[in-house]
Amino acid sequence: MEQRRQRRDETMRRREAFWREQIARQCDSGLSIGAYCRQRELAVATFYLWRRRLAGNVSPSSAPVVATPAAPAFVRVLLPPPAPAAEAGRIEIELPGGIVVRGDGRCDERRLARLA
Repeated sequence: MEQRRQRRDETMRRREAFWREQIARQCDSGLSIGAYCRQRELAVATFYLWRRRLAGNVSPSSAPVVATPAAPAFVRVLLPPPAPAAEAGRIEIELPGGIVVRGDGRCDERRLARLA
């Protein structure tokens, strides 16, 4: 049991050393994280995970996976009060040149379509 723990600890130390080196090399390379990881066939998500772990000096074996709070999914929007409703059934069409066509809403849809 003790040997198993020692192997696990050594593996974690090697991983930590590997990722410390990769993070330093990426910084020195001038490449974006995505480009650096593509060149070296590293998973971008894993790179970010280790960068976050190492930035906080958290031991990888004890680092909890914590979701960072995101921006709110909904934002309150205030709208102006609605304009007074037109009389029920009333239609008003403003045409170019200042011409206004008004109807009581009981007209045939086909006729209305021909006017437009």
